[in-house]
Amino acid sequence: MIEANTVGNRGAPRAGRALLTGLLCCGHCGRRLQVEDNGKSRRYQCRGDAPTGGSLCISFGGVRADQAVSAAVLAAAQPLGVAAALEAFERRDDDASARIRLAASALEEARYKAARAQAQFDAVDPGNHNILHNLAARWEACLVAVSEREEHLRELEAARAVHVAGSADRHAWLELGADLERAWSHERATPQLRKNILRAALVDITVSMREDTVHLLLHWRGGDHTEIEVRRFRIGEHRYKSGKDVEDLVTGLSRQLPDEQTARLLNRLGRKTSKGKGWNRHRVRSFRSRRGIPAYREGERQERGELSLSEASTQLGVDPSVVRRLIRAGILPAQQVCTGAPWAIATKDLDTPRVVAALSGCRAVAGSDPNQDEFGF
Repeated sequence: MIEANTVGNRGAPRAGRALLTGLLCCGHCGRRLQVEDNGKSRRYQCRGDAPTGGSLCISFGGVRADQAVSAAVLAAAQPLGVAAALEAFERRDDDASARIRLAASALEEARYKAARAQAQFDAVDPGNHNILHNLAARWEACLVAVSEREEHLRELEAARAVHVAGSADRHAWLELGADLERAWSHERATPQLRKNILRAALVDITVSMREDTVHLLLHWRGGDHTEIEVRRFRIGEHRYKSGKDVEDLVTGLSRQLPDEQTARLLNRLGRKTSKGKGWNRHRVRSFRSRRGIPAYREGERQERGELSLSEASTQLGVDPSVVRRLIRAGILPAQQVCTGAPWAIATKDLDTPRVVAALSGCRAVAGSDPNQDEFGF
C-alpha cells in the first residue's frame, strides 16, 4: 500500500469526490489522468504535453464515469455482500467482547488502587493532619474512578446484551449486505471508503475517447477485464436534468395555478428539483423559463371555459361534496393534473342531461340537515 501510494503510482486516496483518482490511465499516451474539481463539477484529464505548452490529451466529465465503474464493482461484489455482512456483524461482536474485557481490566486496576489508597490512609498517624488529608483526597479520587469504570462496564454489557438479544440489528446488516447499492450510498460511507473498495477490486482502468463515448477498460485483480462505454455529454447538456414527469406536472399546473401554489403542490407530492432540493416560487419560474412554459395568467381558465370545483358547486347551487360525488361517479366529466391539483370542469358539462337528472333526483335524508341534498345513482 505504501508503494502504491507514492506519486509515481496511484497515490493515496484523498477526501475529494472523484472516485477514480489514481486508477485511470490514458489509452492514448499511457499517462495517469488527473482530476479537476471546482466544487460544482469534476473532470478527468490527461494533460499530455500540456506542461510543456501542448494541449490536453483527453478530458471528460467524471460523474458518469464514477457511476458506471461503481455500478460494475457493486455488481461484481453483490454475491459476496451477505457473507461480508455476516463477517462484519460477527467482528463487531468480537470487538464488543474485547472492549468489555478491557473495561473489566481497567475496573480491576481502579479497585486495586482504591484498596491501596485505603490501606495507606489507615496506616498513617491520625495526628499528622497534612498527610492524612492528602491520603483522604487520593482515596476519594480512586473511589470516583472505580464508580466511573463500573458504570462504563455496565453500559458496555447492556449494549452487547441488546445486540445479542435482538434480531432487528442483525436483519438490518443482512439487508445492507443483500443491497450493496444502499450500503454504497449510505450517509456514513465516505469517499475514502468508496475509493478503497474500488482499489481493492481494480488494478487500474484504461481510458480512451471514442466519437460520442468514453471507453473504460477495467482491469480486475485476478486478471479479468470488463469494457464499459459511457456516453459523453453533448454541448449544452448537463447532468442536472429533471424527469419528463416533472416537466409534464409543471406544464399542467401552470395552466391552473401561480408559481407559488405550484411549488407548494410539488413539495406535497414529494417531488424534488434536479439537484434534490425543494421547490419554491423562484425555482418554478426558472424551470418554466428554461423550457418555454408560459406562466399562469389570471382569468385564463375562464377564457377556456373551465371552472374549479368550488366555482362549479356555486353555479349548480349545491355543496362541493355533491360535485365530488358526481365526478367520482363519472356523471360530471372533470380533469385533474395530479392528486391534490384543482379539478378542471368544463362549463358546458354542467348542463348535460345526466347531470341535470342526477341533481333533480336529489332527495333529503330523514333526520339530517334539511338544507343538505343527497342523490342516488
